Amino acid sequence: HIRMVEGLSQIDVLKTQDPDQIVPELSRVFETYKEYFTNISFADSEGTRWNYKGEKSSIASRNYFSKVMNEGVPAISDVLLSGDTGKLAVVIAVPVFDGQNVVGVLYTTKIIEDIQNIIKESIIGKTGRLFMFSELGVSIADSHSKDLEGLVFIEETALADDELTFTKLFISS
Repeated sequence: HIRMVEGLSQIDVLKTQDPDQIVPELSRVFETYKEYFTNISFADSEGTRWNYKGEKSSIASRNYFSKVMNEGVPAISDVLLSGDTGKLAVVIAVPVFDGQNVVGVLYTTKIIEDIQNIIKESIIGKTGRLFMFSELGVSIADSHSKDLEGLVFIEETALADDELTFTKLFISS
């Protein structure tokens, strides 16, 4: 899904940083991609964000925003509670470039349950397994596991902390 969001970050109107132009485009794009994401938003270089509904807020304090703006590379947040759905989710954030300069961040929200389903259905050779761990080392998804006790811990932690750091994806074969 990172590649999908990177592709969306190429939309020319994002370079304008003008919410009057960006919000209608995000709304149009969301209709096409809503089966993959529960949200799509653009944040300017200061961290002011507008989602596809035109709602404005700030993500300036989020680790994923800082990483994308400072390093110019994609970032995936650790598990957090989605403000839109109230479900456990991750944010997939990518830089928006104007030439060589990062001028903003395009990001989407992906529900963890959807990621778990993708991982459970994944086959890596004959004996391989696919895992997803939080930054704290708690198992979030496992291609060979039906129930993950770690999600209870993650949900309790997410309730206590707006955002952790970054989620890691590991492949074992």
